[in-house]
Amino acid sequence: MNILATDCSSFSLSICIAKDDRIIYSSYLNTNKTHSETIMPNIEYALAQAKYNINDIDVFGITVGPGSYTGLRIGAATVKAFAQVTNKPIAAISSLKALAVQAIPGGKYICPILDAKNDQIYSALYSYNYYVLSSKIPDGAFNIDDLLERLNSYDIDEDIIFVGDGALYHSNKIRKALGNKAIISNETYSIIDAKNVASLAKIEALNGETINYLELELTYLRKPQAERELENRL
Repeated sequence: MNILATDCSSFSLSICIAKDDRIIYSSYLNTNKTHSETIMPNIEYALAQAKYNINDIDVFGITVGPGSYTGLRIGAATVKAFAQVTNKPIAAISSLKALAVQAIPGGKYICPILDAKNDQIYSALYSYNYYVLSSKIPDGAFNIDDLLERLNSYDIDEDIIFVGDGALYHSNKIRKALGNKAIISNETYSIIDAKNVASLAKIEALNGETINYLELELTYLRKPQAERELENRL
């Protein structure tokens, strides 16, 4: 199974080509250029380095949010076009789940956090047991204090691994609320890697959970800032 996986849900761009469990090509790009400038040239380069053409891809994996509204739309539009012209399926992957995978096998509980500014975050809680990642708190938009209060209300007597830019930004609050139970992953694990998107895409494909290009929808969780500001003025 040949998988082309992409993440552009934040400021960075990550691309991976995988064949079954083997990584053929992987890249990460963090520049001042926009995703609209970088995604196509980098996918073309990835395919060339792997000696593949677009028709060799069996499944397209893409993070569908939450995350940057612009980045998500650019990634989705690109993958939808590829899936349409090749008549191949798409694996729609939660950005938070892809982030959580990066903390495996650090602990039983994993809490990915993406910063959404002004103490607002995107987060979830997963448990990891016998190679299975299960959702305990579904993907959602939270205030950081509300999330920490919710985590404290659970009877969790094991460490919780926090991962993501939001975890780094709010690390002091997290440690103050949860004490030694909180383990904050370093910056290396705080950016989504398309290799993990490819891994999750393979699982979805094997489980028959892929979709076609017409079914692809993004998970914003919050309204765009411009829309929120307009509502506040009304």
